[in-house]
Amino acid sequence: MNKDVCSNFLYLTTNLKYDSSNKNYQIINGDHLKKHCDNENCGSDLEKISAGCLYFFNEFFGSSSVFESVAKNNINIVDYIIIWLSYMLNLKENEGSESLTYFNNIYINNDKYKNSITYIKDYNNYKD
Repeated sequence: MNKDVCSNFLYLTTNLKYDSSNKNYQIINGDHLKKHCDNENCGSDLEKISAGCLYFFNEFFGSSSVFESVAKNNINIVDYIIIWLSYMLNLKENEGSESLTYFNNIYINNDKYKNSITYIKDYNNYKD
């Protein structure tokens, strides 16, 4: 993992924390995260996790220059994001609607993950 990738993961793990005593996520000084929430307000834990995931996609694939750098220097970045996502979802107790399937259906299939990527021929959006 190169320095830029590592610094983005460090930012997110510092600013999106799981409080095991209250069993919820807290955004701490996360202006970059909140812009990925509806009206800059993440009401649920899954919205906070989704904001983190969108933060990664935006940081790593948000512009053509960043994408080219990541694609050339760190081909495993999507694996890192999926591992992070799985870890964050597994910290929450599975209460039916808090499952990976629910997250996929509600958030991944949401319009935010379908943001257009115009500078890459093979992919239309983050979801592809």
